[in-house]
Amino acid sequence: MCEFCTKYGGGEGNHWYLRAENYSYELMDQLKTRETAIHLARKFNRILGLGHAAAKVINKLPMVLKNLTLQQQEKWQKMLHFSQVVPIEDTIKILSKMSSIIRLPCSCRKYYEGSGERCCLGITIDPIKTSYAEDINREMFDNPDVNNLEYLTYNEAVDLVNGYEKRGLIHTVWTLKSPVVVAICNCNPVSCMGFQLKEDGLRTMFKAEYVAVVDNNACVGCKACMEKCHLGAIYYNSSLKKVIIDPSKCYGCGVCRVPCARNAISLVNRKDHVEAKKYWY
Repeated sequence: MCEFCTKYGGGEGNHWYLRAENYSYELMDQLKTRETAIHLARKFNRILGLGHAAAKVINKLPMVLKNLTLQQQEKWQKMLHFSQVVPIEDTIKILSKMSSIIRLPCSCRKYYEGSGERCCLGITIDPIKTSYAEDINREMFDNPDVNNLEYLTYNEAVDLVNGYEKRGLIHTVWTLKSPVVVAICNCNPVSCMGFQLKEDGLRTMFKAEYVAVVDNNACVGCKACMEKCHLGAIYYNSSLKKVIIDPSKCYGCGVCRVPCARNAISLVNRKDHVEAKKYWY
């Protein structure tokens, strides 16, 4: 997001989540992120349930009051706990900076599906920060045995996220006391807090710094990309016999590129796209 890249990116043109300082132990300690992680783990189901309940109330408010409330909610969310979509290329760049990567069950999947697939990666640039992942594993999943935490090497993590990419899962970074990034998740929108609250109008999941575009010279209209898009951003134009990507709906995850045998889809910077730069959620 523009304001985060400006405030936390460390320089013009740098995406905020690629800056090593945003993963530092000093910042995490200063903002008391570990304490917040424990509280969130203990109260996650209740907090998420309240989020859905609050959305119902907000959506019944008069339009002016509703918009003001949503603006305040978005401001608070950006300060505390939010997520942003990142394409596979940036996901791998983040992993390359980490000294410790831990595979954890997904708390969102536990809430929506009753069990947590191990698709979340607790990421730390300082080994001492791994304690927060142990706390989350213990508090959220009633697991006192931290010895079974699955520590991954960089290559193992890259293989894992590449596999998730092929499955069509959307890679996201998650903050806790922004701009501290504590995890990369690989989301299925139907069982993801960020995407589900978005359906209720709450802004907790933000679009990537990129947007997908189609090369009309390469596209043959096979529609394979449409099957991968979870968010209904890709349409088929019968007169052109090609697909069209709606920049207002595209989240820039890039998973639509996976099945395209012609490499007809690419990602461009959202801020440089005339239409897409207006849409961040």
